[in-house]
Amino acid sequence: MGGLGTRIRQLRQSRGLTQEQLAGRELTKSFISLLEREKTSPSVETLGLLSRRLGTSVDALLGSQDRLPEQVAAGLLALSAEALRKRNAPHAKELLGAVSILSRSYRLDETDRELVLQWAQVALEEREFDTASSLAAEAKTRAEQARDLWRTGRALLVLGTAALRRRDIPAAVQHLNASLDILRRAKASRDPARVEALINLASALVYAGDYTRATKRYYEAARAQVTQQHPVLRARALWGLGAAYRHQGELSSAIEALVGARDLFEKSEDLPDLAHVLHNLGQVAAEQQHNKDALRHFHHALRVAERLKMQVLHANVLTEIARVHVTLESLDDAAAFASQALSEAKAAGDPVETAEAHVVLGRIAFARGNPAEGTRLIKTAAEMFTAQGMSHRVAELAREAGMALLER
Repeated sequence: MGGLGTRIRQLRQSRGLTQEQLAGRELTKSFISLLEREKTSPSVETLGLLSRRLGTSVDALLGSQDRLPEQVAAGLLALSAEALRKRNAPHAKELLGAVSILSRSYRLDETDRELVLQWAQVALEEREFDTASSLAAEAKTRAEQARDLWRTGRALLVLGTAALRRRDIPAAVQHLNASLDILRRAKASRDPARVEALINLASALVYAGDYTRATKRYYEAARAQVTQQHPVLRARALWGLGAAYRHQGELSSAIEALVGARDLFEKSEDLPDLAHVLHNLGQVAAEQQHNKDALRHFHHALRVAERLKMQVLHANVLTEIARVHVTLESLDDAAAFASQALSEAKAAGDPVETAEAHVVLGRIAFARGNPAEGTRLIKTAAEMFTAQGMSHRVAELAREAGMALLER
């Protein structure tokens, strides 16, 4: 980890402090500069002052070798973070339980900040979004008090991701933009959290209909240096890039990015994300009017989602299958799939997928010569999209409803 000067510089930069800010009134900028270059040594009183400003302990600042509880806790937290990256929430919870005992027994402030943040990530993985948001807000407050920019940025990432998964798009964009700003100030350009924030912000922008900015964010994430060491992160960036290209009608670029993501997910054996990519490949095939290919991709995604109990994705794919059957004029099949999608989306509490199922049912009603029912269903969907800040989707619905009436 280097000497005392290196540790002080790294902690100062991670807190977003200048040498002058760290010095305060008691010290000078030149003294901090000498200290970081290991050209001078601090007194005991100065060490205490610096440790408080940097939000750590004197022992941690000195790199003391008798910090066994703190070192054990750090090792367990690293293991739990790895478990969370692999979506193994039960194992992460076991490890965090052990860290909780150490933190309470030895009053490890920095450990405790990380602990709260990782419990928030566990709640996010288990789709307990209110709990995740509450814990992330607590982690953000603690990190801000300690001037811990890195954990402040990560807490905002959790808040933004929870909002995104609840489909609260304006809140997601706000939190994720703030997360990127803080992580940049923390000089965390090579931190996977920054790439995750880029990807999630881009996803929120897709929901908001801002496809141009979303594409730029996905592209930035895909080209980030950290993704070379994290293939799954690169795959997620490519997956998002493919979805954004699809929305802009650039279908050949969409296929290229999605196939790249699919191959990386298959190599990493990441089945949940693979299911999402198969779903997107099905959407591209459907837009190319390759209906057999679309149904093949959709049914493959459906099997994986069912196996992994991914209720929201399962509902989404059912809706897409129903859309293909509307195109094929197999209205009874379309109605069966759309009705099942609606039931599952409601059970999952996902307003966007509930609205999409209403859209397909509305199209079926128009196709069957029932414009009043079709209009009611489309209007209900429009109200849901409006509530989630998806005004672009409402405009698209108006065009779809107009086309459906013209076809009748």
